[in-house]
Amino acid sequence: MRTRLKKIALNNFTLAFIISLPFWFLAGRYINKYTLELSGPLSMSSLYKYMVYNDLDNNGTSDIIYFGENQLGNVFAKVYDPAHRGQFNTMGKCIENVPVTPFFADLNEDGFNEILFFSSKDSGTVFLNIVNYVEDTVQEFEICQAGVPGKRDISCAITHYTDLNRDGSKEILFYINGGYALQPRAIFSLNPHTGKLKRTPEMGSKLLPHIIADLDNDGYPEIVCGTFTYQNYPITASMPYDDNHSRLFIFDHNLEFKVPPLKFLNIRSYVRPALIKEAGEAFIYAFLDTQGDLKIPDKHYIIGAAGSINQEKELPAEVTDFNIRHQMVEFGGTVYLLDYSGNLYRVQPGLVLLRIRKYSQFANCFFWVMDINSDGRPEFIFNHRTTGKLSVADSHLKHIVSVPESIGNIRWVSPYFSNNGQNSYLLHNENGNYLLAWYQNPLWAWRFLIYAGVLGFFLALLTVAGRMQAY
Repeated sequence: MRTRLKKIALNNFTLAFIISLPFWFLAGRYINKYTLELSGPLSMSSLYKYMVYNDLDNNGTSDIIYFGENQLGNVFAKVYDPAHRGQFNTMGKCIENVPVTPFFADLNEDGFNEILFFSSKDSGTVFLNIVNYVEDTVQEFEICQAGVPGKRDISCAITHYTDLNRDGSKEILFYINGGYALQPRAIFSLNPHTGKLKRTPEMGSKLLPHIIADLDNDGYPEIVCGTFTYQNYPITASMPYDDNHSRLFIFDHNLEFKVPPLKFLNIRSYVRPALIKEAGEAFIYAFLDTQGDLKIPDKHYIIGAAGSINQEKELPAEVTDFNIRHQMVEFGGTVYLLDYSGNLYRVQPGLVLLRIRKYSQFANCFFWVMDINSDGRPEFIFNHRTTGKLSVADSHLKHIVSVPESIGNIRWVSPYFSNNGQNSYLLHNENGNYLLAWYQNPLWAWRFLIYAGVLGFFLALLTVAGRMQAY
């Protein structure tokens, strides 16, 4: 009798297990470890051209800052903060074909961030504007002549607010690429308290965003900057470094050359530096993108403190029929490479590429590395170049959540802090602004209990049905 009951119980368990499988599969599709929410495009008045978020008063909640043009055609910043609201007008216009990309820093160390952004006068002169929304003031610093009236082909960005000279006073670090011959392409530093402006030597190369690091451990940081080989000044302009070679510049804290520039290729290419931290040591990693040249593969390098190339290695040419084979992103001292096939690599010591994962769905994608949920681990944001689809993966690329609708190609990403403590990111493209939230699904911790509950339900149902049939 007991053997018969055991056999019936085993049969019921087996049948309940088989019946539960499709329900487990359905539950697994909806009980993801992470939830991805995308809202937008966010509404914005036609009076404004750009919208960004920043926690200006450092109270844990992001404030909205709009940028637009007033009746005079001059650019203004408008702050939407319950405690401080106001419109701050400048004397300059938006730089043509250059999005307003503000930089935020607490210049006065009063707990409130100032808003820094560029504008331009009709003469082509570039100005740096500093808005103190608490004191209701706008400072304007004349930087340089970087364009001509009506034709301003300029690129510029503010990158750091740091103490370059280690004298207790911080400087604003930024770069400007003038668009026409004999106009500046340089990295600048500005002390906002004294108005002292410094710049790197004259050059004709188009500069890329730079990084800062103390390479030789002398207590002073160096500035490392890569360049393009195209959109440089013609050699007839007789500007230094205008011969269409990709280069790597290393400047000291006074913005003078630390070492002679490293020269790479004279074909269509660019060099981009990053800072790698391994085993307590920091060193410069340089990524050379040959822009799809089929004869010369992409390469990567380790750059020594003296400006020498300590190591050089070719990157594997997984795909040779696309104009951009690899992308490089640095996060927290780690460098990641993504190729066109969807191979994601991490750069190891000795220029060894460790392939983290290959996903065909990440082929032909732009990607960013962000700590979206502030847990100290990176998340990967993938944006397909053609379809505009968006996906987010965790640090191990084991949990991937995608947005079904297309949002187009993302131009830039910035953090957003809501008043409920939920961290998000603001995504901007030609269609507008979107808010991306990524957080752990509360059902994830209970998933095994849910699976056990489904199995228990069918087991109980079969047991009751068997007993009723026996009666």
